[in-house]
Amino acid sequence: MQFDERPPYPPANCAKRFLDRLGEIYSAIQPRMAVDVLVYTPDELERLVENSSFVRQAVLRGRVVYEKGP
Repeated sequence: MQFDERPPYPPANCAKRFLDRLGEIYSAIQPRMAVDVLVYTPDELERLVENSSFVRQAVLRGRVVYEKGP
């Protein structure tokens, strides 16, 4: 299942724990307001889509509200 053409972060073979990945991202973006950031490997996201109707609907109906360009 491929959701877009950008290289995935984290990579599919990422050995970092989910919470460690979150810490890395929050440190990198240093949000100035409350945000929820969820960082899944492609395999983790695929399992969530298969097993959670909430996540499936978010992936199918979700939209990007802000995306930083190259």
